[in-house]
Amino acid sequence: WNTAGVATGIQSRTVTVTAANQVPTAAISAPAVNQSITQGQSITFTGSGTDTDGSISAYRWRDGNCTTGTLLNSTSSFSTSTLSLGAHTVYFSVQDNSGAWSTNCPSRTITVNAAAVPAATINSFTATPASIVAGNSSNLAWTTSNAQSCWISGGGIDSWTTVPNGNRNVSPASTTTYNLQCW
Repeated sequence: WNTAGVATGIQSRTVTVTAANQVPTAAISAPAVNQSITQGQSITFTGSGTDTDGSISAYRWRDGNCTTGTLLNSTSSFSTSTLSLGAHTVYFSVQDNSGAWSTNCPSRTITVNAAAVPAATINSFTATPASIVAGNSSNLAWTTSNAQSCWISGGGIDSWTTVPNGNRNVSPASTTTYNLQCW
């Protein structure tokens, strides 16, 4: 204003107020809650994200903790068959195009059980020849499936062997029955 009370110039400035970035929300659609699998079995993880003021730009699956756990994958969906034995809590989070990570961190608990060990099977156990003259030898031979160790007994023999498929010469002084146990 001048001395006569008349405006001499006007300037204006506009201050724009924008909404703060809204953090995205993460959701898991697979696997089911509290899933149990057998070691070596494949399991699929599928997740998605919602961002009300932008778009989803990154994904993160972590084992053990949402922010510091072991990173398993960085895609929205993946399959794995390498989870170790025991319980795993797998967390999922998403990042929006403004760089904010979801504050919710849904999770699934996966229990990985040991694969059943097939029972040891003795496929064959032979004595060749089956009939001998005293002082001569016969060869005991065996084959197995799924065996880790075997035990031969009879005729004064108590022999531990770690060979699941093998043979052994015997020279019994009289008719003898030999037993083979495998596990």
